[in-house]
Amino acid sequence: MNLEANLDKVERLLPGKRRMLGCYMVDYREKRSMPISFMQYQCEIGLQWLHQGRIEGIIFLGNTIMDLGFEAVEWVRGWVQKVGGMEI
Repeated sequence: MNLEANLDKVERLLPGKRRMLGCYMVDYREKRSMPISFMQYQCEIGLQWLHQGRIEGIIFLGNTIMDLGFEAVEWVRGWVQKVGGMEI
């Protein structure tokens, strides 16, 4: 929820350490797909941070759910196809 504040805190506590953004695609508490608006937010802020050099990569946390029809998974696949060839 507080991605910007959390990254700021990590950068202060661990200067010079490598960082990656982990993006959950399922709300495990609610047992449903993460809302597309939240997936878009995670991905776009992650892409911005990649360009700024604040993180080294994005990890999509899907466990064993990638082919179970969650809409967030399909949205991420489309997003990766759109930006995957972008130079960082």
